[in-house]
Amino acid sequence: MRHFLRKLWLADDGQDIAEYAVMLAVILVLVVGTIPLVGSNANNAFFQRCEFTPMTTPIVLPGTKRGRGNPTWVKPLPALLVILTVFEMQVERLGLSRAQYGASPQLKSWCDRNRNRVYVPEWLLAE
Repeated sequence: MRHFLRKLWLADDGQDIAEYAVMLAVILVLVVGTIPLVGSNANNAFFQRCEFTPMTTPIVLPGTKRGRGNPTWVKPLPALLVILTVFEMQVERLGLSRAQYGASPQLKSWCDRNRNRVYVPEWLLAE
């Protein structure tokens, strides 16, 4: 037991850890102590500045009326651009109606050739 305590007392490995712990504790005390001071000073600086700055009120030129609300509220949305699929363009080229899709041999052969390349409705492939 005596030998163990002597070895522990003379070994300097533990002193490094203790020194780092003391340095960490000092740094934490300094940081925890200065944060409230800096925070309150910054808070006071910003709020005092905002209370007396004329830029906090909107600038309105004399003789002009300030508009309120959303100016685009009553305007209709612009028309969306409709892009046709390759399948729909082929149907237009052939001049087919939806009822004629399954009966058209030209459309059937086109669908078989392009089934892995472009969109073809699944119900049409199943027929």
